[in-house]
Amino acid sequence: MGDKPIWEQTGSSFIRHSCQLFGNDRTQLGTVYIDASGLTWEGQQFQGEAAIVEKLSSLPFQKIQHSITAQDHQPRPESCILSMVVGQLKADEDPIMGFHRMFLLKNINDAWVCANDILRLALHNFRLPPPSQAVLLFPPPPSSRCCSHSSRPPNSIHKEQDRGGAGAVRCSVLCMMFGRWTSYI
Repeated sequence: MGDKPIWEQTGSSFIRHSCQLFGNDRTQLGTVYIDASGLTWEGQQFQGEAAIVEKLSSLPFQKIQHSITAQDHQPRPESCILSMVVGQLKADEDPIMGFHRMFLLKNINDAWVCANDILRLALHNFRLPPPSQAVLLFPPPPSSRCCSHSSRPPNSIHKEQDRGGAGAVRCSVLCMMFGRWTSYI
């Protein structure tokens, strides 16, 4: 860690410390925020140390584990460090969730505090849904057809005997998934 720039060392140490406090005793998070700090938690904004600690302490889980996938840090003017964190959270018995978190750290009287904190959970599921659900996710325009090789409406699935064989089935799924009503074959 000694060969990294000081802002990376400081940012990494802050993230490690913040995750430990968050996992062990969220009421102690007041030590990293100040009255001028701001938190945006899933779009909800909180201003000041007391409001931030109240929000974080009231989250509806007892235990949480962090797994940091990546973190990036940049030095900023006015003795600040911008830190971006990507990782996964495991709260109680809930499924693992991805998260993105951004911190703006500020050095005030030789102590690093969090001036701004933004968190978003990565709740998007990028697995391809079954074809029966794909049309619901990506409804086609009313006058469209699925593919250039089919006269069927886009909400129908090609059958194996259709032109294109098994490829046509795959084509229909792709067409419904990506909202493109042209041939992929």
